[in-house]
Amino acid sequence: MKLQFLIILVWTVLPLWGQTGSVAPEAAIDRQTFVYARKDTCELKLDKYRRKDAAETQACVMFVFGGGFTNGRRDAERYRNYFHYLATNGYTVVSIDYRLGLAGGKHRIGPTNHQPLLNAIRMAVSDLYDATVFVLQQAEAWRIDPLRMVVSGSSAGAITALQAEYENCRSPEGTQVLPAGFRYAGVIAFSGAIFSTDGALKWNTQPCPLLLFHGNRDRIVPWKGIRFFRLNFAGSGKIAGSLRKNHSPYWFISFEGAAHEIAEEKMDDGQEAVLEFLRHFVTGRERRQIDSYVREPDRLKTGRTQSYKDLY
Repeated sequence: MKLQFLIILVWTVLPLWGQTGSVAPEAAIDRQTFVYARKDTCELKLDKYRRKDAAETQACVMFVFGGGFTNGRRDAERYRNYFHYLATNGYTVVSIDYRLGLAGGKHRIGPTNHQPLLNAIRMAVSDLYDATVFVLQQAEAWRIDPLRMVVSGSSAGAITALQAEYENCRSPEGTQVLPAGFRYAGVIAFSGAIFSTDGALKWNTQPCPLLLFHGNRDRIVPWKGIRFFRLNFAGSGKIAGSLRKNHSPYWFISFEGAAHEIAEEKMDDGQEAVLEFLRHFVTGRERRQIDSYVREPDRLKTGRTQSYKDLY
């Protein structure tokens, strides 16, 4: 019955996109800023968003911003509606700074020059882990459930969120900063990927549930990814395939004809799907595999979409 319910859920949620429901007035949301780490002369901060009248213990959604690891802000205005929507609906949101490993110069990123990108990803993941530890240390005071810590990100932030979960499943030696046995409760990725230097994705332990949004014409973070011998930059299409074989829970929402605009666009009109994922996969712990292929007839197809080569 649960499986049947969730299959129906896909078709009832998708038409709601663009009708994202009510969001509490900004005055109803409490925002506080904290310094969570100091690294390389950088003061790394995070912002906590929570309804002022919320007294219950809540799940926490940690957010990592996008910008190609060259730019971006944790408090950018374009993310504010997403934060307020989640806070309105009973989630504490934490949006973090992280070091931008590709800032300040031109980088000819490609299969033969992948190290700068890999270093930037690893740097961002390290900062995400430190921010996670900081939030866990405040969990009781902030009334956050440490068993329901979710990571969300857009573009470079989605790569960071997915890579953090992959590394935690693959190589515990590199995640020693996290408390022993800690696992994220879910990942919400808007146009993300995982970088493997060991070929096909291999999960030593089952990952947490993943919600993957991606356009199949994305050339900045390719839908399938890029494979060059043992280097594998796996996009959402490949990630979903590996999870399918691994019998791991996921919801993959693929948009036909869409490019990298999905990274920010679906943070607004995909909010209902995010909420359903949190309710069923995170809080309800339902183990389902759902593939949704969305065709939007009004979406314009351009002759050429921007690629990662244009970005770098």
